[in-house]
Amino acid sequence: MSKILVIEDDQTLREDLLEALQLEGFEGYGASNGQDGLQLAQEKKPQLIICDINMPMINGFGVIVALHKHEETANIPLIFLSARKEKETIDRALELGAVAYITKPYIWKDLLTIIRSHIINID
Repeated sequence: MSKILVIEDDQTLREDLLEALQLEGFEGYGASNGQDGLQLAQEKKPQLIICDINMPMINGFGVIVALHKHEETANIPLIFLSARKEKETIDRALELGAVAYITKPYIWKDLLTIIRSHIINID
């Protein structure tokens, strides 16, 4: 079972995403801020991360930079899921190594397609 980490400060959105992932057969983990998300990434070694940008403690950009500094997390695909729609923000996210950038509100079917196309199966 592929593990997916959701780093999202909006509790309702985080819980909804985790529930939807579980229904699709994924093992989901959630963190409410970037700092906790980085800790969970180290502990759980997910095959994919879905991450917001605007969060307390460490924002999404800080998360992806920190992930790339550690060999064990450097190659985990990260999808940004954010309400920010500015071209500069999207460009920066992709330059930092995100595999995709989805804006909120999002369509679950579209997000699921992207998840499945980037999951690293090591089961």
